[in-house]
Amino acid sequence: MKTIKSIYLLFTILFSLLFFSCENTIPFKTNDVPQKLIVNALINSNKAENSIYLHLTGVNNVSFVRDGVIKIYLNGTLKETIRVEEMKDEWGADVEQYVSRLLYSPGDAVRMEVETEDGKYQAYAELTVPAPVAIEKIDTMTFRTNGQNNMDHIRLKTTFTDVPESKDFYRILVDRYQTFYGVSRITGNDTSFVITSPASLIIHEDVVLTEGRPGTINENDDLFMTQNENLYTIFDDTRLNGTYSMITTLSLYSYYYFYDGDIKIERMDMDVNVRLISLTEAEYYYLRALNIYDSDNYDDVFSPPILFPTNVNGGTGIVGVSSESAYKVNIRKDMIIDNEYPFAHW
Repeated sequence: MKTIKSIYLLFTILFSLLFFSCENTIPFKTNDVPQKLIVNALINSNKAENSIYLHLTGVNNVSFVRDGVIKIYLNGTLKETIRVEEMKDEWGADVEQYVSRLLYSPGDAVRMEVETEDGKYQAYAELTVPAPVAIEKIDTMTFRTNGQNNMDHIRLKTTFTDVPESKDFYRILVDRYQTFYGVSRITGNDTSFVITSPASLIIHEDVVLTEGRPGTINENDDLFMTQNENLYTIFDDTRLNGTYSMITTLSLYSYYYFYDGDIKIERMDMDVNVRLISLTEAEYYYLRALNIYDSDNYDDVFSPPILFPTNVNGGTGIVGVSSESAYKVNIRKDMIIDNEYPFAHW
């Protein structure tokens, strides 16, 4: 009887603490947090122009920095000084941007110094440009799945050799090139145009891209989103030991999105361009954090906060310079286009 009373008393105390305890709110002081420069620059050494983004931190929003000065040193020598430029974006609107037109080489020691003209805010980042790794060959195989997305696919086996003496970080991307041939409705002359788009890769079959948890192609139809999520298709060399053939898959649409323009399209070729990108360590871990944040399983309310890495001293953000090799493969040639009923015939 005494034990029962003790249990009842304990339950009463817990119930009272749970429902009648006082709320203790700890205020978050934002006035004491100093502003910092945000420097974001993911530079592709294969591109002639690369954008650099400068902002100041804020409580609710960040603010664009218009009076910034960026100095880039290569191997200890000042090579470029950048100020904001008035430019046109891809839609023709006027924008202010910082653009680097510097050429980078593998092994370059890069130091990027950023400050406002009044010297109030300063930051810098240092890194070494990684060397690209050549794609040695690509084997292809077309097949059709039997799941919900019953369509033709192409499996790409990309072979490359990792250097075992160093710690390396990579990303693999595939661009789809569609070349359309037809006749101008205005002049009657033969003409052509190219549409380039990034391909959405299916990575379930590869042991490296799934960090040792490969599956089957049909897992892409998983409605409960339980498949491995590597949205940015990044990987390191932990599971690489010399030469490796990486498996990626993309859909081959058996239909043609009708182009209602000044060209009567008659046929189409399709190529894919596989890009093997060597990353700096900082950019790799930044994309790894984005993999979690952009995942379908991440919830802003219930998931724990994500700590994004930074290699910017005196500020925050991420600075990286990548190098890449590419390998283009023809997938389809002379696909006939039916303009009345826009399905393709190989």
